[in-house]
This record gives sequence, structure tokens and C-alpha cells, in this order.
Amino acid sequence: MASFNLRPDERIDLVIERYSEPFRVLAHPADPTYAHAVVGSEATVYRLQRQRDRAEFALKVFRAANQLPEMEAITRNLRSYSIASGLRSCERHCLTPHSAAATISQYPALLYAVLVPWIQGPTWTEIVLSRHALAPSAARQLAIRFSEVIAGLESRGIAHCDLAGPNLILDLPNGIVELIDVEHLFAPSFSAPTPVATGTPGYNMVADHDGAWAPEADRFSGAILLGEMLGWGDPEVSRRASGQGCYFDPAEIQGPRCERLTTLLSALRRIDPAVAVLFERAWSARRRAECPRLAEWAAVLSGLEHPNVLPSGHRIRTAFSLPQRQAALPSAAGYSPVGASAPFVPPAYRSPAPYSPAPYSPAAPPGNAAPPGYAVPPQPSAAPVLPVLRSQAAPVDDVVVLSWTPSASPARPAPARPAVVPSSPATRGSAHDDIEIVGWSHGKLPPAGVKKGST
Repeated sequence: MASFNLRPDERIDLVIERYSEPFRVLAHPADPTYAHAVVGSEATVYRLQRQRDRAEFALKVFRAANQLPEMEAITRNLRSYSIASGLRSCERHCLTPHSAAATISQYPALLYAVLVPWIQGPTWTEIVLSRHALAPSAARQLAIRFSEVIAGLESRGIAHCDLAGPNLILDLPNGIVELIDVEHLFAPSFSAPTPVATGTPGYNMVADHDGAWAPEADRFSGAILLGEMLGWGDPEVSRRASGQGCYFDPAEIQGPRCERLTTLLSALRRIDPAVAVLFERAWSARRRAECPRLAEWAAVLSGLEHPNVLPSGHRIRTAFSLPQRQAALPSAAGYSPVGASAPFVPPAYRSPAPYSPAPYSPAAPPGNAAPPGYAVPPQPSAAPVLPVLRSQAAPVDDVVVLSWTPSASPARPAPARPAVVPSSPATRGSAHDDIEIVGWSHGKLPPAGVKKGST
């Protein structure tokens, strides 16, 4: 690795399988005398430009200790998830002795290197280090879009397993979040990496080693990141950042109540008390599986984007009762203000339109499929199988409730918002039924026997 050093404007020819393309090494924007490279703990990423059409790519060159034969299978598995929202970096190709013998012969350091589309934008770490607050609307929009990405992944049994500021690239004007460093991704049928990464300080749950590579691996780190994003609309929060690339000092994570935690919780309560409840549940959890499901975050945050849409009267499971709002919501046809004595008459349930997405499973080995940096004949695009980022949130009546657990706790205060779920044999229960929302169908009718309701 030490002998591999690319210079600005240097040409490098990559021959993979039967495809060959010349690339140009781009200069660093801050110092044109150096190549644009990002040095990480496992690899160095060089920014290349394909000469044919000026498309930009990242060449990830691993250190000798991380040049593992397993990277070929990992790359093949990841490529099948590249159509998922937020996982564009899964569109990649690995340089192996079988597929790129000529290239590796010329550049031995490129053994098991990976070619990935270059994703332009700042990382969340850069935003945190700047200590500059975002506009409140931009902060909320960013958190909403990020919650959609990670909740969509968890609903498919996928976890990034190292969600952290350096691994999030942002397109702030369009509210787009892309995940990078996906080599340790958890997904059905994937083999566990060796060793299993425990996460990034400031975002990881150190005590829970068993949940570090599991479907619920992103729940704690996702909660910390969502809290940071929402809090960054408050200058008092951004001003108190630790200066270590994350809001909290890593030693403060899940510790006693500290000044930063108090400041952030106050900011979250001003946005919505339910958001602060979710954050405190994650903070006090002993295992990642005890943290709120990421779909709970997405359901609550969708209400910030559409504040006039009333949520479900069934409470999202909380660690303690939600505080009453200072003012009741305005009356509308079919709704009663909080605390009103008039009987509640719910509106008719609007059944979502049928939707049949393509099966979401790893694709078969691609054989001689062209890598992402090479020209191939146009192929019909695959139907998306995860929600694509949209300017509108998912319809509120497209939630599928996959878990329904009657609460054994004593009577609690009335819900903070009026109910809108019609009473039916499928949804009628005690006054204290709790639900866990674990995913939304985006128009897909719930399967038989699954309870459904609005959120």
C-alpha cells in the first residue's frame, strides 16, 4: 500500500473482465499538488474521473491487512442491494486475480480494491465539526429523509452496522442521505465479517456485542444521529458539540445525565415530545434490540413534515407517558380535541391501492456483468423494491402493524393526540393497547391476519 501513490492528472487504465477504460486522477480541491484521496482506517479512497464521459468514481484501495479474498463475495452480495434508497455505494466491482489479472499485475496494491461511484457532498461529521446550525426546516427534512432510509432497510432485515457521521454523505439542498463504508452490512444470507465491527465511538453501544451485527444493529446509532440532525436546527445544540466529530463525547454515551444530553432533550421536546421520548428510550436501553424500532422514528417524524395529519390514537410504545400538549388540536370533521367530552366518530378507513413489488433478495452471481465504471448496452431497469426518496412522505394510512402487544401497565393519561383509527374487531382492544410500528407498505395491502391502522 505504501508503494501505491497516485498523482494529480495521472492516467490509470483499469481492465476488469473484458472491459477496459482509462481514468484520470483528480486533484484535491484544497491543494491541487496532491491527488484527491481520503485516508481511512482500512483503505485509502482515490477520486477518479472516467475520461470517456467525465463520470466520477471512487477507487477504494485497501491496506495489505484488509486485502481479503472474501471481498469478492461481499461485493457481489452488496451489488444486489444497490437499488435500495441510500445504498448507491453498493453499486461496485471488485478487482480480483480472476477478473483483473492485468491490472493487478501492473498495480499489485489494487488486489481486491473496489471501484464505486463517487458520491458528492459533505459528510455529517463535517457538519458537526463546523458547529454551524442548520435552518430548522432543513434539519427536520434531513432527519425525516434519513429515518426513511434506515427504517426502510430495517423493514427488509438489513442493517449498515456502523452508522456514524463519517459514513453519511449528504445532499442538503435535496434532502438526500447516502450510506458509505457498507462492507460490514448485515443482510439475510450474508456471512458475518471477521472480526465483527463494534461501531464508531460517539455512536456505538459498547456494552452490546451480540447486537453489533444483527437486524437491529442500527437502532442505537440511528437514534443518536437522528437526535443530532434534529438538534442541529437549534444553535444552542450545535454550539455545545464535543469537537470530536460527534455531538456527544464518546465517554458520555449512555452515561449519567450530562449538560449535552439535557440541552439536546430540551431541543427535541420543543420539536415534539414524542421525539424526546424515543431518544430517551434508546439512551436508556441495555441492548440494541430494546431501542425503538427505526420505523417508530419514521412514523413520528413523518408528522413533522405533515403537521395537519393526525396520528393514530394508539400510542407508540414509550418508556413513560407522553406529556399533554399545551393547546388542543383544532376540531375537524370526524375529530375531537384532546380532552373533549364529545364522542369520537372516526373517519372511514381508506384502503391503500394494491401494490406488488419485486422480490427483494440477493441476485444470482452476475458472472461477466460490467462493473459500474464501464459502458454496457442499455438494459431495462429493475423495478425498485424499496421506497425511493420522495418529496412527500409515505401515506399515513399505509402503515402495516406487525406487532400488537397488550400492555399490562396501569392506566395512563389520555394520548397526546386524538384518535383516528376506526374501531373494528381487528383493532378493538383495551384502552391501553400498545403497538410497535415496524414498517410501512407504501401502498401495499397488509397480508391476511395482520392488523392495520393509520399513524
